[in-house]
Amino acid sequence: MNHSDENHTHPYDVDFVSYQAGNRLLIIADAADAAVIATKLVANFQISCVLQDEGDLAAMHKLLATGVEILPVASDCEVQGYLGNFKLLGLKHAVFDQVLDFRKPPSIRSTISPFGYYTADRSPDGLSGIERTHPEMIGEFDKPLYFQQLPQLCAHNRRGIEGCRQCIDVCATEAITSVDGVIRVDPHLCQGCGDCVTSCPAGAINYQYPDREFTLSEIKRRLADGPAILLLYGDDQDPGLTAFPGTLITHRLEATGAAGIEVWLCALAYGARQVWLLDDSNLTAETRQVLNEQIAQADAILQGLGYPAHLIQFANADNFRVIDFSPVLKPATFAPIAEKRTLTRMAVTHLIE
Repeated sequence: MNHSDENHTHPYDVDFVSYQAGNRLLIIADAADAAVIATKLVANFQISCVLQDEGDLAAMHKLLATGVEILPVASDCEVQGYLGNFKLLGLKHAVFDQVLDFRKPPSIRSTISPFGYYTADRSPDGLSGIERTHPEMIGEFDKPLYFQQLPQLCAHNRRGIEGCRQCIDVCATEAITSVDGVIRVDPHLCQGCGDCVTSCPAGAINYQYPDREFTLSEIKRRLADGPAILLLYGDDQDPGLTAFPGTLITHRLEATGAAGIEVWLCALAYGARQVWLLDDSNLTAETRQVLNEQIAQADAILQGLGYPAHLIQFANADNFRVIDFSPVLKPATFAPIAEKRTLTRMAVTHLIE
């Protein structure tokens, strides 16, 4: 078996998004739960509480005795924000660095929660985990600015008429909104899943950690050694295909959803026998939906050109399908570029030939 992978580096500067978080912690819980957590965390945090049940006087007295502030707001209050900048709607001038929300359902219900926002696990293991991890989120933190927008290509709103909203619908962090007909992405909420990039038909939002051009340059270079199956996987995934009987190239992306149909078709044009996307429990429902839709589109294009089905598929160590297929006789030589539609056209043109 030939199983290869390389950790890629990014040969260019990337902008970063900064968070500054102090020790202001908001707990939204019943008085008894809040007292248990506050006792464990009071040494590291300045704690405020919104109580769901004010009937437990003993627990309330314990909270007050430990120096916890009990806020006079409704128990169904809404929380918005991110690490270092959470706000309670209806309570002016109050800002919190982290939030522990025991409510079911919680205030923030996005599939991927903002950094610093935790929904509570009442089990002993969960409580000890809260005690251990919350102090680690005090300080200054940076993360990459994962996306780049090209508003001139966006088809969301033209002449006051709403059109495409695919990026809004698939965002697992709810970082993308429409403001006066313009797509806005909150960089502090974005966590780089890439679903917006892959779902955008116009290429109006692009991944830049790394960008499309760099990703395809690496894939093209790896395929120059000869035909292979290309396995794409995210930074939080483990390929695990160590027993694969053949030539397999694995390529790590920041997120599996960050590469879509244009990358897959280019990989086939550069000589890949198949393109596999690692399938595991780390994929969100949104990412799985986006990739399934893109796979269906790619499959329709390829079968229309006379290629077999399932050249692009989800795969893992227990479930993969090797297609009896010889790759293009002459791998494409076109240079990778950043523009999504042009890349797709170049790849399809080569696959026709």
